[in-house]
Amino acid sequence: MANVNPTKQVWKFPLQIEDGWLAVEMPRGAKLLTVMMQYDVMLWALVDPEQPSVQRRIKVFGTGHPILNADMLVYIGSVTDGPFVWHVFDGGER
Repeated sequence: MANVNPTKQVWKFPLQIEDGWLAVEMPRGAKLLTVMMQYDVMLWALVDPEQPSVQRRIKVFGTGHPILNADMLVYIGSVTDGPFVWHVFDGGER
């Protein structure tokens, strides 16, 4: 069996659809897994709850919207919300 860190957990974080950067508080070093709709846009991450909290910069773009500095962002995933499709990117920890 692989060496498993028993303190890791999957947590979910609600995301707001807005023009600015989102500051999502989560444990340092979280691994962002996916985004999906669960009543609202949700982000799932593998976290170590024993790590201190940091602000993770998340940006949500609609299809066709300009993405400045796209090469500096990490794509997490896309979700559909009725007629809209949202694309979620990670801008790193602060």
